[in-house]
Amino acid sequence: MENEKLETIKNEVQFIIDCIAKKNFAEADTTLNKVNTDLNDLIDVTVDKEMLREISKYQVLVDYLSEKIT
Repeated sequence: MENEKLETIKNEVQFIIDCIAKKNFAEADTTLNKVNTDLNDLIDVTVDKEMLREISKYQVLVDYLSEKIT
């Protein structure tokens, strides 16, 4: 389940990047908030250290994208 959720997050992050490129900041921000929530939820239930490393990579990217939007 965690891998499926991470794959969904990966696709949503790509969608955010595409929205930023198209200057659709409202859609990017909405999706970014959802992804941020999903990442936090995933961290709460994950015990595998490798998976936590992957999640943290996406957290850093989401934080960076958040700064780009604002």
